[in-house]
Amino acid sequence: MNQAVVNGITQNTLKRYNRGELSEAQVMRYYYANIKQAKTFSLFGFTIKELIKIREETHNPILKSKISSHIEDNINMYKHSSNANELNLQKLDYFKEHALNIGLRKLIKVLDKIAYNEGDLNIYFINLLLKTEFANLSAKRVNKDIKSKIYKRKVILIEELAYYAPELNIKYGLNGNSGKNASFLTYFYLPNGVQLTWHCNEYSILNSLPQITDEWDGQVAMTMEKIINYIEETYKSLIDDYLRFRIHPNNNKSFLQYA
Repeated sequence: MNQAVVNGITQNTLKRYNRGELSEAQVMRYYYANIKQAKTFSLFGFTIKELIKIREETHNPILKSKISSHIEDNINMYKHSSNANELNLQKLDYFKEHALNIGLRKLIKVLDKIAYNEGDLNIYFINLLLKTEFANLSAKRVNKDIKSKIYKRKVILIEELAYYAPELNIKYGLNGNSGKNASFLTYFYLPNGVQLTWHCNEYSILNSLPQITDEWDGQVAMTMEKIINYIEETYKSLIDDYLRFRIHPNNNKSFLQYA
């Protein structure tokens, strides 16, 4: 019996085999059953705490190993994420003051007004992306109660993005490749193909976003920067004109009815 089989069965099974109570064929059936269970067990949607409990309760050493590897990967990702959060917050502070030379909050207000004035769903959508990342980063610097409220707003914004994305032919979706203590990773792509991602724990999001097989592009602490770069490349002249002339709403041109 090779080492892979020994490692893939319980100690009790091995002892029974050594005592002659089980044949090699019976041991192999246990081994292949453990492989099948581990292979078909989906890690999707479980928190680290839940996975630790499953690992403690299962008698399948192959499944234990699979869960342990996943937990270790997530711990390493969490350490990496902590550094990323610090960098993200530094960038947030910078963009609050300097985004397109007018600051983040003013940029969001200007884009809202231009989208309304022009009846432009594309601009409205890009601004929703910006608001979503603003909420996402803002939640990282507040207490638990306020954080929960901001994250709920983030989910509402993601659901609104998902509502408009098909009309604009925007690629979007979610999967369980969250890489950290989160249930889902949501994906939205800018019109130029640049990927944006947000983690989400709300299962209600499954009703709004389709499953996709995409993977994170590996660019750390870049979501806000990606969005602002796109806005600068695509809408800077329009924003400058608005600030210069203070454009007023056109008649019956808006697609939006604000509540």
